[in-house]
Amino acid sequence: MGNSIKIFAITVMLSAFIACEDDSSDIIFNVTNTTNNGTGQGGTPDGGESTIVEIGGEQTADLILDGSGENEEYLLTSPLIMQSGTTLTITAGTTIKSSAGTDGYIAILQDAKIQAVGTPSAPIIMTSNNAAPSAGDWGGLVLLGKAPINSGATATSEVGNFTYGGTDNIDSSGNLQYVRLEYTGAAINSESEFNGISFYGIGSQTNVDYVEVYEGSDDGVEFFGGTVQATHVILRNAQDDSLDWTEGWTGGITDIYIETTADSDKVIEADGNEDNNTATPLSSPTITNFTAVGIGSSQGAEAIRLRRGTEATFINVLLEGFEEGFNVDDPTTIDHILNDATSVSDITFIDVTKRLVSDMGSNSTEATEADLFTGISNGTGTDVSTWSSGWSTLSEPATSSAELTDLGDGSSNITLNAGTTYTLSGALVMQSGTTLTIPAGTEIRANAGGTDVYIAILQGATIEAQGTAANPIVMTSNANTPAAGDWGGLVILGNATINSGSTATSEVGNFTYGGTEDADDSGTLSYMVLEYTGAAINSESEFNGISFYAVGSGTTLEYIQVNEGADDGVEFFGGTVSGTNIVITNAQDDSVDWTEGWRGTLTDVYVQTSADSDKVIEADGNEDDNSATPYSSPTLNNFTAIGIGSAQGAEAIRLRRGTEAVFNNLYLEGFDEAFDIDDPLTVDAIINDISNAVDVTFNDITTTFNSDAGTGATTPVEGDFITGVGNGIPTDVATWGAGWTVGVN
Repeated sequence: MGNSIKIFAITVMLSAFIACEDDSSDIIFNVTNTTNNGTGQGGTPDGGESTIVEIGGEQTADLILDGSGENEEYLLTSPLIMQSGTTLTITAGTTIKSSAGTDGYIAILQDAKIQAVGTPSAPIIMTSNNAAPSAGDWGGLVLLGKAPINSGATATSEVGNFTYGGTDNIDSSGNLQYVRLEYTGAAINSESEFNGISFYGIGSQTNVDYVEVYEGSDDGVEFFGGTVQATHVILRNAQDDSLDWTEGWTGGITDIYIETTADSDKVIEADGNEDNNTATPLSSPTITNFTAVGIGSSQGAEAIRLRRGTEATFINVLLEGFEEGFNVDDPTTIDHILNDATSVSDITFIDVTKRLVSDMGSNSTEATEADLFTGISNGTGTDVSTWSSGWSTLSEPATSSAELTDLGDGSSNITLNAGTTYTLSGALVMQSGTTLTIPAGTEIRANAGGTDVYIAILQGATIEAQGTAANPIVMTSNANTPAAGDWGGLVILGNATINSGSTATSEVGNFTYGGTEDADDSGTLSYMVLEYTGAAINSESEFNGISFYAVGSGTTLEYIQVNEGADDGVEFFGGTVSGTNIVITNAQDDSVDWTEGWRGTLTDVYVQTSADSDKVIEADGNEDDNSATPYSSPTLNNFTAIGIGSAQGAEAIRLRRGTEAVFNNLYLEGFDEAFDIDDPLTVDAIINDISNAVDVTFNDITTTFNSDAGTGATTPVEGDFITGVGNGIPTDVATWGAGWTVGVN
């Protein structure tokens, strides 16, 4: 191709000038050569350089973008607006990029058409042009048709003030097939942003099949009236609602998969008409084979909001990981349920706290589950794995990369995206008042730089790292042959109380921790795997997989694994943080360590050791003053530890230096010694029935209990500490660890 301007681009320019000689921006082009480095799969079939062609402007003649055939990639630098009577044709494998904010969008006006037909192996991709893309980098795709709406005979779009609506139910705006949009949602003003795709009054003859919107800062798709039907739709990580409808949409979607993050609002926000809930045509779509996956019921998210007079029919639904399944507002909306105009048949709820929350209908009657749902637990949702392969983000690995420390020095918020693999070549230290946001599916690969490579969340900063079972967050080594100790780990420092002073300084980084705020919140860690941590600071200390320095109880810690660390898996330095569903595999020092007055609770813990491991638990109160308060006094529920056999001489649990501890449902297998109790004050807590272990099973244990004497020279026996021997059962890690853990035997 060279630097020559190809005949194709010149032809488009000339034809546009002939059609409308005062059209000053029919196509903007500026040709350069580049190696295709985007997330798309089109562009350079021969692996050579592609030509960048800038596009934009009002088009009064047909336009063809043939990225694959012409070895071109398109850069959208201004609004591309297809006028009435024109067709925008985008061939399979074409990539369009933009980082133009609100100036980066494509609009297909009434009586114009888009023919964007990709294939599973060569989808059409519209994405960000930024090296480290993020939601809101550009606008999105706007289609405007002539199908009926309920806000007037016609209306004007919030994007571009374009006319939409009419009387043609079977209007056609063209064809979208195997099309993926990424990083849409540029803010128009403080009240509104672009959706990934906006369907304004689109008719039923428009074909929408195999479409994804990924990482948008507003809604994934929104239907403003119209009759269009869509099939095979994927909406992932929208920062507002994934699916939105209003103004009388009467179409439907068959086979739709939605995945949300901590930044998302609702899965569906469904309206009839904001100003007149009885305006006709009523919104009344049908949603069939529908799966929505949230981040867990404990996070408080709402799945589906029906309001403002909408009707809806849902068939075969699977909702997982939301606090509320359906929330129904406004009397007219409730009336549709009571009159059987709105229904949900064959639905399964998984990890949903409230299935239905309802206002009163016009006759002061509240809708019940029996009014709305039939076939509870019969829903299977859509089998997205059978139709997402090859063209969607669900079927491909991250395809772009960025250096994490290049995104900022930690003095302002940093938000990552799951479409990028990040390298970490130094320390990322988040300062007070900032937030590090890591979405589900993100991978961070730490270069083997030892103690210089770690992530620290200082006092007053937060981390929001919320993965899912299907898409965990992974922090691992970038080495070709990874090994324990390749990098440091994750360090979180809070303002909760400790017993080593009002504040203290961490051995990692000399950061301050401690205070008086036991409810302090350092953020959320959920579905996260850390591997090959534990770089040695000096001959006496190394990084832990995760170090919790005075972290408070407002912090959420769940579904965490530390695998193959050179030091402790997790260590708690005072504080009050609790955690659930914790996996530690093959730590080379202790798997769980606490000191300096930690008073949290761990529930459902699975520890697996190796020949390189030290103890399962090393538990301290305070090394210098065993009577320092607050005492370390955690509770451990459903705790399982698997060793490599009693013959190997390993010790499971060491309680010492004044710690207290309560164990409920403990299973230990394959250790020489189960409990070893050191130091008089630690022993006193057992004698005084402060420390105890209830329901414990020992399997392949040589010595179950070994203790020093207390301050009164009394040495407790096993029965003083342990009750319910033989009653402990293993935590069901095979169930709650499925899909996201590694290396669990």
